[in-house]
Amino acid sequence: MAFFYAALTSLAVLSVTFYLNLAAADHFDVPTLATSGFRSIVFFVAASAAYFFGRRLSLNEELAFQRGIALDDQVRISRRVMERMGDGVLVVDAAGSIVDRNPMALAILGRNPDRVKGDLAQVAPELASAYQLWRSGGAEETEIHRPEGTDLAVSFSYTYSSGNVALVFIRDLRKLREQAVQFKLASLGRLTASIAHEIRNPLSSIRHASDLLAEDVHEPAQQRLLQIVNDNVLRLDRIVRDVLVLGRQHAAEDRNDIRLAAFFANFIPEIEAQENVTAGVIACELPEDMIVNFNQGQFRQVIWNLLGNALRYASRRPGAVRLFARQMEDGVELHLVDDGKGIPKDLQAHVFEPFFTTSAKGTGLGLHIARELCESNGVALFLAQEAGEGGHFVLKGKETMWLLRDQAA
Repeated sequence: MAFFYAALTSLAVLSVTFYLNLAAADHFDVPTLATSGFRSIVFFVAASAAYFFGRRLSLNEELAFQRGIALDDQVRISRRVMERMGDGVLVVDAAGSIVDRNPMALAILGRNPDRVKGDLAQVAPELASAYQLWRSGGAEETEIHRPEGTDLAVSFSYTYSSGNVALVFIRDLRKLREQAVQFKLASLGRLTASIAHEIRNPLSSIRHASDLLAEDVHEPAQQRLLQIVNDNVLRLDRIVRDVLVLGRQHAAEDRNDIRLAAFFANFIPEIEAQENVTAGVIACELPEDMIVNFNQGQFRQVIWNLLGNALRYASRRPGAVRLFARQMEDGVELHLVDDGKGIPKDLQAHVFEPFFTTSAKGTGLGLHIARELCESNGVALFLAQEAGEGGHFVLKGKETMWLLRDQAA
């Protein structure tokens, strides 16, 4: 169209020039005709330039449109990758404000989306301190131990973007450890399922033979040897029983409302008699109207494991082990504290690992089984020991089912 209009304009100019020259009878003005020719050339040059630049603009517009589509696709892909990542991701600017985050970050730092925005120092002070330390030249990877028992592995990375924002990758170390443990226990479960009966049958034979032999043995030295045999048979049997419990699925299908004051009124005398401690060693300070929703048999096993450990390390003086409730914003916590030496700081991260124990008589499975049972009932079990304090374990309902009766009403 540009060349068409140039040609049309050139014909019009030349036609007018020829007409004017023909109309003049006295002479034919050649310079005027030459000027019209040059003007026509200029028209075609302008048309060529317009065509060239118009074509370039059209190509650039098409390229920009295609790049816009590719950029939008890339943004969508990046967003989808962030949403499906197993790690929490925070986009934080230089001032420490959260610009963006993925759903896993919500799960790790707080399930309410409103809690994971704005100033990082208000959302997670420990994480904000580590971030500022990294900005100042600190390590790119670190571990953070939070008060509620969640250990985080954190790594930082610059994006080199115009906004000078950085990426903060967050992983829940407890879940990583649990996954490793689950793989280990899956193999262990397959092994124990096939050999449990093969182990228990010889143990039963050894115990029966030891009981028969004890009837004919009267010398103290021989009786002591038989006692050693019996003690170790019982210990092996307990290990096999605990390992079998690990291989089972702890599906809490039959949950009940348990009134804690009434439960412990019957339970504490029983465990005191079993552990051979005097009455009053376990002090219970629970409101009469406090109820929990838990499978009763599994709750009994959890409390038995926790109190058994507490009595093993406590002084066994009156009130050496305390049970009390604490009202929180999102429910009620059940605390169990003893006056023992407590768990060393370097061992606190391992107390819930299977087969980890500091006692020669323990199997290292009690606390792990207790946490597994709590998880199946929607309850968190974690260590809340502070400096200078004895063992301190907390049970906290993850759902709104650990409440006082008046709140439930």
